[in-house]
Amino acid sequence: MVSLLLGHRRQSVTQNHRGRLALIPELAVDHDGRGCQALRFYVDQLGFVMREDKRLGDYRWLPVSAQQSKDEVSINLELARTLEQQALVGKQGGGKPVFGGQPTIAIATFER
Repeated sequence: MVSLLLGHRRQSVTQNHRGRLALIPELAVDHDGRGCQALRFYVDQLGFVMREDKRLGDYRWLPVSAQQSKDEVSINLELARTLEQQALVGKQGGGKPVFGGQPTIAIATFER
């Protein structure tokens, strides 16, 4: 059994529940409609697609992923609500990339 810290809750995962990475949270400074700066970056600049856009009270579920993603790994654009979260926007990897991708995405963006 593996114990994971999820947010502020600790959850136990048995061997039967092991899987693959499916969601990477990323803090964003804005969350207003389709004009969300982070959403525009992933969709317009990197060619990602918006998988869902659901409002759950004041929370917005907004995952994006690469169009050709076989693993269905998504990045969930989360609104940075607190001053602490706002200070982390763009720094969530501690000065390192949060994730890597295939060079074709970067090359297509560079050529545009």
